[in-house]
Amino acid sequence: ALKLWLSCEDIKLSNDIKANQNAIESATLNNTAVMEGDSEVEVDTDDTDLETVDNTINVLGAAEVVEAQRMVDEPPMVFQHRETADYASVNITSTLPCASYHEEFLSIPDGPLDHVSVSMIHDVFKLSGPDRQRLYQYWKGQYIKELLNKLYAKFDGYSARCKELKEATQEEDFCVLDTVDVIGMTTTGAAKYQHILQKIKPKIVIVEEAAEVLESHVVSCLTAATQQLILIGDHKQLRPNPNEYRLACEFNLDISLFERLIKAGTLHGTLEIQHRMRPEIAGLVCPSIYPTLLNHESVENYKSIWGISTNLHFFDHTYPEENNFDTRSHSNIEEAKLAVKLCEYFLNQDYSPSQITVLTTYTGQLLTLKSMMPKKTFEGVKVTVVDNFQGEENDIIILSLVRSNRKGISGFLKIENRICVALSRAKKGFYCFGNFTLLRSCCDTWKSILQYVEQIGKLNTSLELRCLVHPDVRTIIYTVDDFKKVPMGGCKRICNADLRCGHACTMLCHPKDRDHKYYKCKRQCENKCDNGHRCHNLCYMKCSFPCMVLVDKIIPQCGHEQEVPCYCDPQDYECQVPCKKELTCGHTCTSKCGYPCIKYCKVLVPKPLPCGHEALIKCSKGIEGHKCITEVLKVFPDCKHPVMLPCHISIDEVCCQEEVSRTLKPCDHKVVMMCFESADNYKCQHEVEKEFPNCGHSAMLPCSTSIDEVRCQKEVTRKLPCKHDAVMKCSENVDEHKCEFKTVKKFPKCGHSVVSLCSTPIDTLCCKEKVMKTLPCKHEALLKCFESVDKYVCEYGVEKKFPKCGHPITLPCNKSIEGLKCRKKVPRILPCRHEASLKCSVDVKTYSCRVNVQKSYSDCDHSITLPCSTHIGDCQEMVLKTLPCGHKTEAKCCTSVRRLKCRCTGNVTLKCGHSFTTRCGVTIGKCPELTIKEFPSCGHSIKLRCHESLHPTCTAKCKAKLLCGHQCTGNCSECYQGRMHKSCPFQMFPLPCGHPAKAQCTSMSFPTCTYKCEYHCSHRGCTHNCSEPCSPCKKPCSWNCEHYKCAKECYELCDRPRCDQPCPKLIQCRHPCIGICGERCPRVCRVCPNQREKFRKLCIGNIDAKEATRYIQLSCNHLFEVKRLDKLLDEQFQECSIVEPLMCPACKKHISFSHRYGNLIKRKKEMIKAWRSTMTQPVSTERQDTVIKKLLLNFVPAHVPESADTPLTYVLKKICRLLPPIFKNVSALLGLQQQCESLIIENETNQYSVLKDLQKCHPQISTPLQELFEFFDKTPPSAQKSEDVLYETMRIFLLYVISNILHVESQQSEDFTHVQQLTEKLKPGQPRLSVAVLTSHLDAMQNTAEKLNLKLNRFDATCLRPTKATIINGVWIICSSGHVFCKPRSISEASETKWQCPDCCH
Repeated sequence: ALKLWLSCEDIKLSNDIKANQNAIESATLNNTAVMEGDSEVEVDTDDTDLETVDNTINVLGAAEVVEAQRMVDEPPMVFQHRETADYASVNITSTLPCASYHEEFLSIPDGPLDHVSVSMIHDVFKLSGPDRQRLYQYWKGQYIKELLNKLYAKFDGYSARCKELKEATQEEDFCVLDTVDVIGMTTTGAAKYQHILQKIKPKIVIVEEAAEVLESHVVSCLTAATQQLILIGDHKQLRPNPNEYRLACEFNLDISLFERLIKAGTLHGTLEIQHRMRPEIAGLVCPSIYPTLLNHESVENYKSIWGISTNLHFFDHTYPEENNFDTRSHSNIEEAKLAVKLCEYFLNQDYSPSQITVLTTYTGQLLTLKSMMPKKTFEGVKVTVVDNFQGEENDIIILSLVRSNRKGISGFLKIENRICVALSRAKKGFYCFGNFTLLRSCCDTWKSILQYVEQIGKLNTSLELRCLVHPDVRTIIYTVDDFKKVPMGGCKRICNADLRCGHACTMLCHPKDRDHKYYKCKRQCENKCDNGHRCHNLCYMKCSFPCMVLVDKIIPQCGHEQEVPCYCDPQDYECQVPCKKELTCGHTCTSKCGYPCIKYCKVLVPKPLPCGHEALIKCSKGIEGHKCITEVLKVFPDCKHPVMLPCHISIDEVCCQEEVSRTLKPCDHKVVMMCFESADNYKCQHEVEKEFPNCGHSAMLPCSTSIDEVRCQKEVTRKLPCKHDAVMKCSENVDEHKCEFKTVKKFPKCGHSVVSLCSTPIDTLCCKEKVMKTLPCKHEALLKCFESVDKYVCEYGVEKKFPKCGHPITLPCNKSIEGLKCRKKVPRILPCRHEASLKCSVDVKTYSCRVNVQKSYSDCDHSITLPCSTHIGDCQEMVLKTLPCGHKTEAKCCTSVRRLKCRCTGNVTLKCGHSFTTRCGVTIGKCPELTIKEFPSCGHSIKLRCHESLHPTCTAKCKAKLLCGHQCTGNCSECYQGRMHKSCPFQMFPLPCGHPAKAQCTSMSFPTCTYKCEYHCSHRGCTHNCSEPCSPCKKPCSWNCEHYKCAKECYELCDRPRCDQPCPKLIQCRHPCIGICGERCPRVCRVCPNQREKFRKLCIGNIDAKEATRYIQLSCNHLFEVKRLDKLLDEQFQECSIVEPLMCPACKKHISFSHRYGNLIKRKKEMIKAWRSTMTQPVSTERQDTVIKKLLLNFVPAHVPESADTPLTYVLKKICRLLPPIFKNVSALLGLQQQCESLIIENETNQYSVLKDLQKCHPQISTPLQELFEFFDKTPPSAQKSEDVLYETMRIFLLYVISNILHVESQQSEDFTHVQQLTEKLKPGQPRLSVAVLTSHLDAMQNTAEKLNLKLNRFDATCLRPTKATIINGVWIICSSGHVFCKPRSISEASETKWQCPDCCH
């Protein structure tokens, strides 16, 4: 058994079996296996799973496996295999390989094995390899026969069950279909379920696309019960396609039943209105293919195709076609590239891939197109041949016609049906590529179509594209490379569209995704955390917050300073400083400061072990269970070899690995092996020469390999039975060798000779000599000798006559004339009495007469010339018809006036007075005229349609410049008509120290500069932050030269003048230095040619100055003439100078160190220091009380009692809360606001009722007051807010005074006119007056009120003016006296020379 043999190595063998283990292994390597029944199977154990083989070739019963296993455990024995119905009785003497195995191989008689031959086998181990293979094949064949017999028995039952299932399924289908009114089927399904249709007996059959269905398929859909057949189709489109082309040519099987009936004159109806193509596309097939085709009104309202100048275009080219021999088709690579690029261009216009279809006329071109259209870009775009697209449509069709050759061959492009399908698939846009010069010369249909295309100007050798975003940009496409001019479907302008993040789009112009919903902004994210750290991600990514920037923070629990992530609270942070506490064992804790101290000390300390050695063990651990790993010398007791082993390993646990030399028995060869290995089981691999006993040849083999286990491989020359010599291996049998010598042999029947191998029998060959033979039809034919004349089909042409007409025809001898139709043309008289030359077999009753005759319409007096058999239809003559509106229009005679639309135009005047020219019958509901409308509140104007009303709020941009220097970002309504401006959203301008301010422009608290100080001297650099004072360097000043020397210390102002002598040094190129004495030499030469360009870039000013001109180079690398730079920097120090660091006049970069300008740098540092001290001065509390009282009394009239309970007093106190703080120190603003708020009545719930009471007394100021409250609530504190509140407060107070004056003043007086003019100037929307002008008007009105004896308090404007502390984001200035003050940037930029120190003036 196979299982027995393959598992021999896993069984405990007896001593005799072990003695022959080498023989077993060699037999296994030869891939042999002992099988039951004296059989043997060759198995490839490397490639076949043993379990699989066991399951596949298992012919043993359970009892036989038990017996086979027993054969291994017991001595060799003989057992009897009982005869069964499937196997013959075989006596087997089976022994395993043993010492008596080396006997000669048994041989089996040649030829196929049978039961008798197998019964002669007594020992399978004595069979040769080929005999074992033959035995295996016999055994496998017997097993397969048994399986096939069982399979055939099962197959009959399976077929019967399948037949029953099929009948049950058909009965179920019939029960379902019999209950419905309409059944939809394909023609294939109708033929397949014909038996069900016969049962259902449908009375009406409707066939869609009937012109493309074979007549036989239509007939298969009909039953005996059919009463009406309705065919729907277009016979001018594609015909049916028989599988055999010869059937279409010779028997007209490509003509459908639908087309045949129409041509036969059968009564039919034609649909003339098309709902698919726009009119210019429909003109391609009418009248060239369809005589009449009307356009539905829906196709006239299609939108134009985006990104291109025309909706219909024919691109003419001369690119040659290529022949594809594999597919027997044609392709045109350049034309395919044009089509693919145009398709990609339309996808970039934001068209959906499902709206575009690329058609071609050849399969070769289809494969070329698909290879050029990667799935990632063109997924969803349908690419197919024209024949597979009949009955379908799409918005945009791109057609590739392929054919372009010098021979003028157009192939099936001249077939009218295929032309019709190709040109009528597009709805909105159609673009065709082809060699139209070739097509015009090959086909009249193409000639008619191209004539129409030329008339409308759509045929050209180029294509014009138009940018959808920039319509003025147009691109002409001549070749494929021209599409590079529109890389993203637009043009080469930058998009620059505003994104939602505030950045501008940096892509090239792209019509796709104009809303930028899918665009990812690649700019750096500008978001910052609360501490001013910038996000490191790109703009489109999610911000990397919480902020992970490491900043130095002090841990409150331990006081250590640590680098902690910005977002992390030091209270929750675990300090990472190593813990320095001492454990109970005396060692220092190895944990971190923020973690609990460790319980078990992990310090390694030496400890003595029981063996006497020391080991490094953790301090907290004992020595119990520790294994000593110290290596010691130990000796094996048997061989006395020494070995180094860890102390804890016993010598009995290891084997000696020492290499020793031993002599094998019985060969006496010496071999080197491990000491623990036994020589008895060792196989000697020493190669020795051994002689084969049968042939005497010798071979080099391992000493342990027996000569009987191998075969002699030496090549020898021997005589074969055929007397030829052959070179073969010594072990091969002469009788089994096939002679490869070529000989001439004769066929016994015919006597012809043939050259073949000597070993090939002549009976297995066929004579292929060509001879002339007489066929049964008496014709002769040249056939191969072995071919029979009975099976040959005679192709000899003979003349045959049709039995009915007697006309002759030449046909192949084997072809019968029955079933053929006579095609000879003869004159025939048609039923209409006209004569026609027809084919003899044509029936005149079904023939359509083509003689042109004059026919008259029954409904009108018009007539038309048509073929005799053509139905006259409706009259298409163009006549003048009167419409219901009274106008006349030209239309077809058959068209009803109800379906016509009047195209006359006339003038219509609307109620608003605008007149328009419109078509007759069209009414204009809303006036679309653009008019300019003005907002009454502000005076701004806007363009709107006449019927559109003004929006309540004006959205015109406010162009005012704020105090901070930025332009206002609000609109007219947000800024209250320019009176109170929207809060500035921009960042604050740089600080006076020159560093960026990490605060918003509206911030009322001055930010502290956290940047590192940039100042340094020649000795060292400053290590402090910019906001901290620099530590003075007290080393001697290093500004020394051979002409002057400074005697001061480094931090003091130098006491020496500037040296103007030239530098005496030579630079690296050995030319004289162009610098000044005592300064750093410029790193550029004005003489060397290779540095002239660098000199031109760095030099600021006159680059062609004289050679004696001296230059100085700043830290920013800019070069200046020394005299010019001296003048520019000295001009920065005047009576009033701006507080800022000394900067380069060209790039405004900080000059941190310079010997020549060191005094200027130090003076600038002192200015910045004075500015910082000013910002931290204490506040005068006496000043606060005075100002608050003035604020309260400004609006309290004399006739109103100063009581907090009166409504007017409440409102005026509310105004005091709105007014800006006026103190020098910014930190005092919060304290002033708290004091002001303490004066406000606690109960603020009656604010609206109070305003209502105030409106009764003074209605002219109630609305401004309400706006002032609203502005205060929604606007954060800022200098601009203070200025706006001041202006609005003065304006309201002025209106209040004016209202009192107008109440008592006579209208005839001059003062009344002046007051009214002033009132107009104060209305919203008028230009804003300056505070000075407003103050003068206020003083004049208050004087007028005093003349009229009005008891009004005077307005003290001086206490309301914002001071230097309130203008945070302005320009800081210092005067010669050391006073620091601030000016708004809008004022400072306009009048820099008019600065006056307010403290000095006071």
